[in-house]
Amino acid sequence: MRTRVTLGGRLRDGAGRLYEALPQGVVDVLGLAHPLLALMTGVRLPVAIAGGRCAGTSDRASVLVAGAGPGVDYFLHRFFDGPVELEPRGSVSVVELPGCLRRLRDGCDLTIARVDRISSRALFGPEYFRLPDWLGGFMRVPDDVDCYVRGIRGVANDMRRIHRNELCWHVSREPADFECFYHTMYRPFAYRRHGVLAEDRNVHQMRRVFRAGRLLWVTHRAKAISAILLMARGKVLQFVVLGTSQGSVDPIKLGGLAALYLFSLRYAAEQKFTEIDFGGVRPCLTDGVLRNKQKWGVSLRPKRDVYHDFLVHWPRLTDSVTSFLWAHPLVCCSDGGIFGLTAPLQPSPDGSALARLRRRVWISGLRRVYVLGGREPAVAVPPELFCIPVGSTQDCDSAAVARAVAEDLRGGQQLYEEV
Repeated sequence: MRTRVTLGGRLRDGAGRLYEALPQGVVDVLGLAHPLLALMTGVRLPVAIAGGRCAGTSDRASVLVAGAGPGVDYFLHRFFDGPVELEPRGSVSVVELPGCLRRLRDGCDLTIARVDRISSRALFGPEYFRLPDWLGGFMRVPDDVDCYVRGIRGVANDMRRIHRNELCWHVSREPADFECFYHTMYRPFAYRRHGVLAEDRNVHQMRRVFRAGRLLWVTHRAKAISAILLMARGKVLQFVVLGTSQGSVDPIKLGGLAALYLFSLRYAAEQKFTEIDFGGVRPCLTDGVLRNKQKWGVSLRPKRDVYHDFLVHWPRLTDSVTSFLWAHPLVCCSDGGIFGLTAPLQPSPDGSALARLRRRVWISGLRRVYVLGGREPAVAVPPELFCIPVGSTQDCDSAAVARAVAEDLRGGQQLYEEV
């Protein structure tokens, strides 16, 4: 037994080192081929029914789940408040999954399935909303970084902390510095911040990125308190992962995280990059990571290196589904771009409520935000919001909402300009 484990460990380490040596172009091709390989080899997806108390209500609810991993857990942790009970229903191939979901979904409040992008478009109908596994947050590099930052009201306190604590920065490409960053900053920080939802990027993957990248360090009194791994893609500077010393929150209090953004902007301007990719965010408009990046002026955009979608369906617009869409507005994708989807707690929002809703969910890059209102509002609606009247909440399934969204997308192209 010990020999088998040792041999398996050596094989995994060898595969990791091989992956580590691959050029980025080869990795991109493998990413594109992965869904096809999954279809050809008959990879099976676990199916289960999750039950528990719906967050924001006192009701029990159920979610039909297909697939596994941090992304699926992310949504379950937001739909449920407290313990989640899982009732396994076996595993099926991707080809069998549409029929399996049709048999089980009407008995659940919500269906969430993580499926490769090729299958999600070829095998599943328009009754599902499609959410990208990850979205990107992008911004143009300003000509004058300090002037730009002074104009951002939301980061004024961060800037004061950075200056008061005299934080400094430098860039490194030393392999020993990477090992220190990965083991003493990135991994402790990821697990302390995200817990079981952390996306664990193995050391071989990160070494390959570092080979074409660099580390930007933030120091306080000559001691490194935070760092970020950056990678260049042409004229785009990409934020990959970041961390704080031992994963501690103390550097955050000193301004160590905000300093990573500020100093990375300065570095991008110095090196003549034209755009910054702030890294991936989950397709939820109230996600804390997204909102933190939004205050720097990012715009949402689909990522080219994302190969999976989440498929979302509900048979009835129950209180549980409404509560979920209110607390966690979704970012969906279509052939025409990306759009938001939410539902107000009150069935017929007035003008002030719609204005507050816009401030809460709107972000640059969206085509529109669709609001499942109780009836046609009697007030003027901001053009970037579109209220979808629903006659009977029990009859308003995701397919009906998807048809209303598709009709608006076909007929309202002129309404989607940036505002």
